[in-house]
Amino acid sequence: MPIFNWILGLNPYDLCMVQGKGRNNPVDYEGAPNPPGGICNGITSGVEDEHDIAFLPAPYGQRGDWSWRWSEQWIPHASWLILALASECAADPVEAKRKTVLLDGTWQIAEGTMNDVPTDFGHTVPVPGLVDMAQPAFVEPGPKTENTPAQKDSRREAFWYRHTFRVAGPLPALATLKVGKAMFGTRVILNDRLLGDHLPCFTPGLFNAREALKSGDNELLIRVGADRSAVPAVVPTGFDYEKERYIPGIFDSVELILTGTPDIGNVQVVPDVANQRAKVRLWLEHATVGEVTVEVREVKSKRVVGKSSARLSAAPEQVLDLTVPLAACQLWTPESPFLYELTARTSGDPKWENGISFPGSIFH
Repeated sequence: MPIFNWILGLNPYDLCMVQGKGRNNPVDYEGAPNPPGGICNGITSGVEDEHDIAFLPAPYGQRGDWSWRWSEQWIPHASWLILALASECAADPVEAKRKTVLLDGTWQIAEGTMNDVPTDFGHTVPVPGLVDMAQPAFVEPGPKTENTPAQKDSRREAFWYRHTFRVAGPLPALATLKVGKAMFGTRVILNDRLLGDHLPCFTPGLFNAREALKSGDNELLIRVGADRSAVPAVVPTGFDYEKERYIPGIFDSVELILTGTPDIGNVQVVPDVANQRAKVRLWLEHATVGEVTVEVREVKSKRVVGKSSARLSAAPEQVLDLTVPLAACQLWTPESPFLYELTARTSGDPKWENGISFPGSIFH
């Protein structure tokens, strides 16, 4: 939520970056009017002091060759905001049986090589937080480049984040460690056991933590490369000829997801408007013999308008297709944005029953 608040106006400039909403929208920059609903580049680091922040500072903000850095709209800004808003309300755990432990906060951090865990963790850093937020500060993390695709940090190969956490009580059948996003390349070690590597910088890394996880105290290490050369050239790293620095670090939440079996990995819903029903596809893992139930409610009234079930067979992975008829189906229109909520549940250990829930609609 903090990032939504920042974009919509809770920032030092009292600025809403969504054109036509809130207060103090940025003015159009020369030759490119800003249409309503678009999101501008917004607040950046300072022009003359990169540790400061800036928005249309004088005299740069009044120059056409500079003002675009703050005022210009980009389609990806709006796309990412829509995705973030959808993710905020999508795939929420049902009740409290699928437990997510948030590991964000203050972590220890050290610099070193790619292969050897440092012995001295004398710095701290917030998570989410890039390595230039560490205290005491490291010497020039993410050194400046010469506007070339290559980047190499001559001072270190990697940064290592360290965190200890506690898990109370008996452990469920499944435990997944999720690193939302980190650059450049993610390696995870839990209790001296390597969980794996995740090279992409802008997608979540999911690691099977069940065998390494302990009831009680746990030590988690996450290594990230110190520069863009730490990952293969085919891995997107956000290169842009106008950028001078690429700061490594963990820039999304770290979570421990505890759940029973079967595990619902993903859900896809396709509206069948002509037949007033929803087609549902579920991807399940670690399935045991049992049942999966899909239920659709009206978001506002919470009234159940459709339900469907299917039997599960024991299999490491399986895909199920279900059809849910919707009683008195109401279509979504701009004038009447009617919403439904779909919930999928699996049978299993009652203490760790697995289920996810998310809103959707039937479009006219």
